[in-house]
Amino acid sequence: LLTCETSLLCLDWREICDRKIDCLDGSDEFNCWQLEINECADNEYRCHNGQCIPMEFFHDSSLNPDCLDRTDEPR
Repeated sequence: LLTCETSLLCLDWREICDRKIDCLDGSDEFNCWQLEINECADNEYRCHNGQCIPMEFFHDSSLNPDCLDRTDEPR
């Protein structure tokens, strides 16, 4: 969990570096370039947060996203 620098708000790891500012000061989006970048296999989809999921899970159910950042399902 990450505590925002300017408030007592605690964020889940899924809310860190997800390209959505949750902390008032944006600290949940700082230094995202330092995160480890995963290499996905040819049969995997790379989520915006770097997570890899099987390609068959890409756009399979908007009610049940497989990427922690929900980028595998249309909004």
